[in-house]
Amino acid sequence: MNIYLNQQTISQTISYYLRPKQQLKINILSIVMNKSNDKLSTESKSRLNDETTKRNKRIDNKLTKQENNDKTGDNHSNQLTVDNNRFKQRYNNQSIPHFANNYGFNVYQPYYGYSSHTSSQWSSNLTVNSFNNNYNRRSYSTGLRNSNTHNKVSNEDEIRQKVAKYRTISYNKSVNINNCKSDAFKFSIMSYNILSQNLLEDHKYLYGHCNKDALKWPQRGHQLVKELLESNADIICLQEVHSQHFEDLISPELIKNNYKCVYKQKTGDKLDGCAIAYKDSMFSLLNSNEVDFLRKDMSNVLNRDNIGLIVELKPKHSKCKSSVFVANTHLLYNPKRGDVKLAQIRLLMAELDKLAKMYSQNDRIDFKPIILCGDFNSEPDSLLYKFITNGTIDLKGVKIGDISGQKEGIGRGIHVNESHLEMTGISSDSQYKDSESANETIEINDKMVLKHNFMFKSIIFSPKSISHHNKWLSTSTKFESGLVDYIFYDYNKLKLLGYKKLMNVNQIKEIGNIPNAYLASDHLSLLAKFLLI
Repeated sequence: MNIYLNQQTISQTISYYLRPKQQLKINILSIVMNKSNDKLSTESKSRLNDETTKRNKRIDNKLTKQENNDKTGDNHSNQLTVDNNRFKQRYNNQSIPHFANNYGFNVYQPYYGYSSHTSSQWSSNLTVNSFNNNYNRRSYSTGLRNSNTHNKVSNEDEIRQKVAKYRTISYNKSVNINNCKSDAFKFSIMSYNILSQNLLEDHKYLYGHCNKDALKWPQRGHQLVKELLESNADIICLQEVHSQHFEDLISPELIKNNYKCVYKQKTGDKLDGCAIAYKDSMFSLLNSNEVDFLRKDMSNVLNRDNIGLIVELKPKHSKCKSSVFVANTHLLYNPKRGDVKLAQIRLLMAELDKLAKMYSQNDRIDFKPIILCGDFNSEPDSLLYKFITNGTIDLKGVKIGDISGQKEGIGRGIHVNESHLEMTGISSDSQYKDSESANETIEINDKMVLKHNFMFKSIIFSPKSISHHNKWLSTSTKFESGLVDYIFYDYNKLKLLGYKKLMNVNQIKEIGNIPNAYLASDHLSLLAKFLLI
């Protein structure tokens, strides 16, 4: 079968399939014509030309329709336009979304230049006075100033908008700020595992699905600082903080922006650690305590280099008399060693019990407000999570790989026995014993039950009944993902005003996985707002 083609038809047809996403100039250098076309009769050529003309008209009509659609936009385009306008209004007019205005969250504010940032101030009536939005886009001295800069920035902005779409604020409607006491104090807190660069370099196979440019340092470090300052959190708890990078970049930039910092490096040859930063205009530091989890003198399972960090902060410029304890930790990752994680969290709780304990008039033991942040390497349906939130755990018949609920550990390891739970100087209630019993080991009571005396809730959780693709995640790599990062709080002393939602598997894939040009870690940050009663 011989087909007669002309250049106009091919050019218009190609243009039709490429529009409107790409406007390309197609240069047709040559068209190979079937020699048998020359043998066609004049009548056949005329007929084919007529058909070609009709076809061209149909194509023109379709193109016109397409152009009209491009101008008017479908629902999705309209929504993007609304989102873009919202962002522009936020930048140019310094307008604050309704929830952010009432609850103090910095939801849509992007941050591009360190030196131009001014932290928001808090007035006596618990509202945000103002934001300074004089942003200067930061450029790097490395290869980002070449022709790829525009593509990188454009991609970053795309991701930013998608993240803002999914990570909206969920607020507690049961709490009415206007009805709160005049001396009530509200503050925000972030918890974030920022992925130490040395761990990234040692485990590159986990990030083969990510943009390579998003994995480089110091670009990734500057992006992390942007995200921290963009949150405008009053307290920032960080895990996997490389000691040198903290000293050279993160701490100096936070200090420039009205934060003070406390840092604790892991023991042994580990290069990373935990940090707590707080706004100097909001809090005074009363005490800080470092907790080493490498304590073989207390337990055979306390043999790892993980650590904890505790600070006591006193609110400034407030009638509130109570201080707040903030604990930050990063428990062992190994999914098969839940016994180690359990011993680590019990040691941290014993420290909190000693530091935050106070006595009421009737001699009943009570605690000052406590917030416990970190990467716990445990799923929300795990025994360790239930231990923290329920205050008790029964370990009879449990394998050590089942404690943290991580997929790679479930059903693995030996059953928990008394030797896993024995901790010299710490009782089964996760308290330090008095000096007379300091050298004793705990007694295993009532089917190996462990307890603690705190009243903790998590700001977020991912119910087991939700399908895998809709579950919220706080971390994602090429081979695994899960919800392992938490902010626990004393629900008797603190009211949760709201929190920033996480993302699910499909949403993270949609933004090109993490780390990327906007989110610089393999974890998502957690952000919450509290009212100190």
